[in-house]
Amino acid sequence: MLYYIFFNDVLCCHDLHHCHIKNVVIFVVVYHPPNAEYPESEILDELISTIQSIRNNMHDKYAITNVVGDFNNLDLRDITEELQLTNLVKDPTRGTRKLDAFLTDKPNYYTGSVKNSVVNSDHKAVIVTPSTKKIDNPVRRKIPVRDNRRQFKENMRRMLVDHNWESIYWEPDVNISYKRFTESISMMIAMSFPITWVTMSDRDPFYVSPLVKNT
Repeated sequence: MLYYIFFNDVLCCHDLHHCHIKNVVIFVVVYHPPNAEYPESEILDELISTIQSIRNNMHDKYAITNVVGDFNNLDLRDITEELQLTNLVKDPTRGTRKLDAFLTDKPNYYTGSVKNSVVNSDHKAVIVTPSTKKIDNPVRRKIPVRDNRRQFKENMRRMLVDHNWESIYWEPDVNISYKRFTESISMMIAMSFPITWVTMSDRDPFYVSPLVKNT
């Protein structure tokens, strides 16, 4: 089943819909079936692009983003990393598996727990309540970012030009050739772009990414 909901000219689909409350909190509600007919990468890309579009159309740059629902076995790492979200569900919600999630970009604003459901369901209930802790100090964490300033890009360019690619070009086995290529590129990136650490805060506006802070 697909839901199509329009909000500020944003189309949201693939078994998800979103609602917006008083220009303060964004909820994206997701159901990803266990035997979906679409590729997992499709719903992941749609989720990320839709949430980014909603955020870009917000008048409140400090709006809270919450992504909730039954994700089944969907790998959420791309979503959490790309959108800077934290999953408040720490315990299994069905048997020994953690199928349900509450992802938020303001984890210190909420407290999450998993309880037995009061209705007839094979899933447990996810209870999320506003945090009673004082929110005086922002939550900060350090994020590694590669420095991509002009001089480091020039270093990469020179290494690409000077590198001897013959062992890759003449290798008859495509798997070996691909392995050598990715190893060479990874080595060049590591040598050309030094890693710097930037401090991110949960109070940063959503558009302030680690890359933006590093520029």
